[in-house]
Amino acid sequence: MKSGGGRPPRDPVDPEPAVHEMVCEAETPDEMLFVCTDSACGRKVVLGKSVPGLTAVVRGDFSARHIGSHGGPAFGDVTIA
Repeated sequence: MKSGGGRPPRDPVDPEPAVHEMVCEAETPDEMLFVCTDSACGRKVVLGKSVPGLTAVVRGDFSARHIGSHGGPAFGDVTIA
C-alpha cells in the first residue's frame, strides 16, 4: 500500500511515529543548522531566516516525527510535497 505525500506507510503494529528532537548546531544571520539528537537518525536541516525555507541536508529517519525550536523561528510537522 502506498501512502500519500511521499511518506512511507506507518507500521500497523505501532502506528505512532518515533519523536526525535532537533537542536540548533550552528547559526548565521541568514540560516540555522538543526541536527537530530538521535544518533541512529542523523537528520540535518537548514532553516532559512531571511528567506524562509527548510532544506534537508541529510534525510535521516523519514518515518520519525522531528520537533525543535530555537526561541525564535520554530518548525513542527513538515509536509513534503
